[in-house]
Amino acid sequence: MFACVDFDGQDTSFEYLKPSNDESAVAFYKSTGPILNRLIDSNPSYKEEVSSAIFEFVKKIAGEEDAPKITEAVVEFPLTLINEKLVDYDSFSQFISEGKR
Repeated sequence: MFACVDFDGQDTSFEYLKPSNDESAVAFYKSTGPILNRLIDSNPSYKEEVSSAIFEFVKKIAGEEDAPKITEAVVEFPLTLINEKLVDYDSFSQFISEGKR
């Protein structure tokens, strides 16, 4: 699947992305991959970057009504958990589905 992901020469943590059979994973990784190296405490805008990268995917999984609330909750998690979810679409998808309940 990763052969389909093109980050346009951006410096990413490409090797850490987990394979997925879900067709949404490619788009997800195109959105999240480019921000992975900026997910650090010293980046004051990392929460906005994460929010922008995941919102459409949260909306698709959880629904339009719950997406803002769930996205806001996700960006408040510890960076290690955020990073873990951004490199594994299947885990992210399950995480968001469970958060909706």
